[in-house]
Amino acid sequence: MQDNHRYIHTLYKFFADSQVRYDKLRELQTLLHGVAKRVPKGTSVRWLSVESADQMIFEHFDAIIMTL
Repeated sequence: MQDNHRYIHTLYKFFADSQVRYDKLRELQTLLHGVAKRVPKGTSVRWLSVESADQMIFEHFDAIIMTL
């Protein structure tokens, strides 16, 4: 479980630290899915935030990979 939190945090930081990267992700999400979602921070305090981050990553995995 600890690795999962670390991966979510790393992905969050990757997009949060660069507006250009986030804009590219948002553009691809809109083209592929019709809606853009931010990568949630996914704190270890609340399971719901981790679950929402996992769900977003699963739903938009193709856009995330294309952005990378």
